[in-house]
Amino acid sequence: MGYPRSHTVIPGEPGFFHCHSRCVRRAWLCGDDPVTGKNFDHRRDWIEERLLDLANSFAVALYAWALMDNHCHVVLAVDPRLPEQWSDVEVASRWCRLSASDRRGYPQDRTGHPIDAPECLSGVISHAFRRQQPWPHTGLLGSLHMGYPRSHTVIPGEPGFFHCHSRCVRRAWLCGDDPVTGKNFDHRRDWIEERLLDLANSFAVALYAWALMDNHCHVVLAVDPRLPEQWSDVEVASRWCRLSASDRRGYPDKESEQRRQRETDLLSNPTQLQVIRDRLGSISWFNRYLKEAIAREANAEDGCTGCFWESRFGCQPLLDEQAILTCMAYVDLNPIRAGAAISLADSSFTSIKRRLDALAAKLANDDDLLSPLAGSARLPGPSLSIRSYIELLEWTGRQRRDDKRGVIDPATPPALVRLRAPPEHWLDFTTDLFRFFRIAIGSQSSLTEFAKRSHRTRVQGSRYAWD
Repeated sequence: MGYPRSHTVIPGEPGFFHCHSRCVRRAWLCGDDPVTGKNFDHRRDWIEERLLDLANSFAVALYAWALMDNHCHVVLAVDPRLPEQWSDVEVASRWCRLSASDRRGYPQDRTGHPIDAPECLSGVISHAFRRQQPWPHTGLLGSLHMGYPRSHTVIPGEPGFFHCHSRCVRRAWLCGDDPVTGKNFDHRRDWIEERLLDLANSFAVALYAWALMDNHCHVVLAVDPRLPEQWSDVEVASRWCRLSASDRRGYPDKESEQRRQRETDLLSNPTQLQVIRDRLGSISWFNRYLKEAIAREANAEDGCTGCFWESRFGCQPLLDEQAILTCMAYVDLNPIRAGAAISLADSSFTSIKRRLDALAAKLANDDDLLSPLAGSARLPGPSLSIRSYIELLEWTGRQRRDDKRGVIDPATPPALVRLRAPPEHWLDFTTDLFRFFRIAIGSQSSLTEFAKRSHRTRVQGSRYAWD
């Protein structure tokens, strides 16, 4: 990890800085894109115009800049003391002038016209008080555009089921045939799935479903942050060192002698050991180790650097049994809906394929209840047998949808009756989950309760949720 920005740019201190930004992977800023053959020189005009426009709003002074094909440089002076000398009206005026030129269009009225300074100022004040935000004199609206902190979705210390999803950035390709370069990356599915299972054996999680698609992946898992508190210090150190040994970063490495030394060092540091104990029960650290390892491997293979994944991972709490099963079905049917497979048995590198293989090898009984495929967390899960779940998936996949490319073929499941799920709603949810639920998935009552615990007035999707 790099140093926090506050360790480089001392808060409140003026100074001169060299800022530089590079496009991710195959993205192109200006000039001739060697991959697509398109020319983007027209962007230089509006990038330079944007720079000058921002300099007239922020407390900065531009000294030099250069706009290159896939990166840019800016040399500027920043004086964070200057906005303290501006009146409230000038602060609001500068901010509104700045935002009016922003594609996000806030603050503007519904007709698209910028709001004048006094109206903007009153709106900022009322919004800040409604959200109970502190009143900073500069950057008044900075926090209002941000998404919710992860702690407002994943309640700290509470166990639960979650749907995590990550998508590759721009033209990056995770698996399958890359349409830009023509390369095939199917071999990555093996080590991504192996990495998932490896992490599940170290963290306090349990894997219930996953699907590795061409440019994104889905994981349904249970997390129990209370579980590491039950592990001995030796087990915590062993799990952490085993986890880190499989990381390309090489800390600690695979040599048993060095690994034992690292475990000994960790055991002699109770403060750090408690930090590690908390990390082993964290869904964020689980996803960090999953995504970082994949990104490093992919970048090394592609011979490039930079971001491989879009921003942070998406995470939706699954608040009841129907939510868990809906999301599992959505994930397991992803390859069929995308046209990458024609049946459950053909859906390679998914959790349903692994369950079918276990049944074929007589490693599981189809009358057994759905249980995690890997991991140590043991939370009460879906009370549905493997056979009933497979029947439910097959029935769902057979329902033809004109707006989706793939289907299985034409039958009916008793599991829907037991779940009290209207067939039309079930099909909508398992086909286009994000259209109905973005923050959390559950019944109306569970979503209402979740909204209270996560400090929200409501959760999007309540009107679609089951009773």
